[in-house]
Amino acid sequence: MRITLCGSGRFKEQIFEAEMRLSKTGHTVYSFGDKSVSYHSQEPNVDKHVLDLVHLDKICNSEAIGLINEGVYLGHSTAREILWGYIQGKEFYDVIPADGMLLSLDPDLVRQRALKRLAEPA
Repeated sequence: MRITLCGSGRFKEQIFEAEMRLSKTGHTVYSFGDKSVSYHSQEPNVDKHVLDLVHLDKICNSEAIGLINEGVYLGHSTAREILWGYIQGKEFYDVIPADGMLLSLDPDLVRQRALKRLAEPA
């Protein structure tokens, strides 16, 4: 399956671990475009905006979105990616990075949580 991993830059190590584990089980996995970029910065960054748009394109080319630590923290960027995936009709999974396990999520519940987060201040 083609999966785009989504989650806060706060969890980039878990995202890279999940990417490796899922790839080893035969999935095509898309994650951050540049592992050296600090995604948790308050400074405007043109590169970040471009990479965010590329990430939305990765979602379009995927069958599913894998959420990393979705239950712990959900930022505005991840909420936006969830809504984009919902609009595109993607499946959603909670990813357990330590073993690469995929747990199916109800798209409507994930969408509701994303909408709630986007209604809150950044």
